[in-house]
Amino acid sequence: MKHDASFSTASDSHFTLHTSYPHEILHNWFGNGVYINSDSGNWAEGLTTYLADHILLEQKVKDSRYRFQELIKYSSYVNETNDFPLAEFKGRDSMTSQAVGYGKTLMVFHMLRLEVGDTLFLQALRDFYNRNQFHHAGFKELRIAFERTSKRDLKEFFNQWTLRKGGPQLQLFATSTRKQSGKYLLQLETKQTQSHPAFKLKLPIAVWLKGQEKPWFRNLDLVDRKQTSFLPFSAEPLKVMLDPYHEVFRRLNQGEVPPSIGQTYGSEMQTPILPKNESFSDLLSGYRQFAQSIKTASRSRDIIIKDDTLTLAPAGSLWLFGKNNMLAGQLKTQLDQYNVKINEQGVTLDNKSFPWKNHSFV
Repeated sequence: MKHDASFSTASDSHFTLHTSYPHEILHNWFGNGVYINSDSGNWAEGLTTYLADHILLEQKVKDSRYRFQELIKYSSYVNETNDFPLAEFKGRDSMTSQAVGYGKTLMVFHMLRLEVGDTLFLQALRDFYNRNQFHHAGFKELRIAFERTSKRDLKEFFNQWTLRKGGPQLQLFATSTRKQSGKYLLQLETKQTQSHPAFKLKLPIAVWLKGQEKPWFRNLDLVDRKQTSFLPFSAEPLKVMLDPYHEVFRRLNQGEVPPSIGQTYGSEMQTPILPKNESFSDLLSGYRQFAQSIKTASRSRDIIIKDDTLTLAPAGSLWLFGKNNMLAGQLKTQLDQYNVKINEQGVTLDNKSFPWKNHSFV
């Protein structure tokens, strides 16, 4: 059975031994031991990534960061025009398909693990493997194994996360605290702000209480787009955080995501802006080739314009080519807040200066 392998160069020996190698070994169970039913979605890549790449980092208490990175990839590369449900994932051919087929799938398995608990999660996977070894299987067979083991109806869970595309976008809309019968009653208003219908999910929250060093944890059962929850405490609540360890598959809010080039690559609307005054023809030719690749890879409007034709920057994500681009002044102002300086000599990053000669900057 063919599956999507990972490759690395000899110089990537650490990645090969500690990430790629365990991932490929695990495919002897999921992918080569139990075959992928291509008609119902490729579940094996996400499960293998979860049980190898993710679990290895979990043993080093770095799993939360790993899940956060996967959510960043989804939020950066996946939008309304290119998203698709897990049941339609066949294999990786782009950053978009990887973010959905690998990232979203591993997050769904993580939520399933939280739903049934560690012991039943492993028992269900063993049951799935033993009953489907050397046969084709899909999400349906996974659901049956988990239902058989947990003695729960998980059809709604699997249908929601494998047949629907997208995910929730969560917002802590309002909080308030009042004293009642000698206790503090915390009122939370949460919202799902995505355009499509609400998702049903368990939302982990952390609450920091006055006089207590460690936060208090609990799961909220969300079923509606807007929901109010009341939580009693013996001490005064000081701070609340939704999904503190990134355990729910969701589209991150803008304030959660650090700036990245991936956000521009994954944007629905991209506009390449070429410089009018560029003295090196080979450099301008390179800019045009890059701009053409953006236009080909995205579903943005078919437009490549020069900076001298603009009075205002277009909406959406922009690619400004050339250090003398007329719009670069606006970019320099934005970069000031990240301690990045651009001048005639070169670029300064983290108080280290790099000259224009023999360097390229993105």
